[in-house]
Amino acid sequence: ARPSNSLLSVAAGEGGLEINDLAGQRVAAFDEVEVGFVEVPDRSSLPETLNRLVLVSDQRAGAVRALRFDAGNRKLSEVAPQPLRIDDEITGLCSYVSPLTNKLYPFVSTGQGQLEQWELFSQAQQVAGRMVRRIAAGKGVGHCAVDDAHRRVYFSEESVGVWSVAAEPESDTAREAV
Repeated sequence: ARPSNSLLSVAAGEGGLEINDLAGQRVAAFDEVEVGFVEVPDRSSLPETLNRLVLVSDQRAGAVRALRFDAGNRKLSEVAPQPLRIDDEITGLCSYVSPLTNKLYPFVSTGQGQLEQWELFSQAQQVAGRMVRRIAAGKGVGHCAVDDAHRRVYFSEESVGVWSVAAEPESDTAREAV
């Protein structure tokens, strides 16, 4: 890896999303949304349409937007005709690539205590999505992280602890304390 090619995705709140180099210089921005969370599921095994995505929570709209960074032109552009409508406060965002199906699944934690699992897929050279399951995660659910190798998603529940649940969409939704 060459550090000179490394970039940081920065959630700038009402300032949107910034892409910065390691010296802190902005190289691109997408200021059309109020960004609360950023997820970069850069997995080379994914189909080209889904590879090198930048997923951001649009806090104002209660939605998740899929963007792509064009390094040559240093531009961020939206690649989904419709955002994933969460219609609730977004309190966390992470993503899982299934080693069984090679499908991309963002997880979105919500203010109402849900962990929503979505599937992203290619549709007419763009990105589309559908919700595949909703997991009762408890009021105060927050940040999440995924372990692709062990097929688990981890999430925090405020004042309670950290939990995990199986990440495959057909799996049991029983949560385990970590």
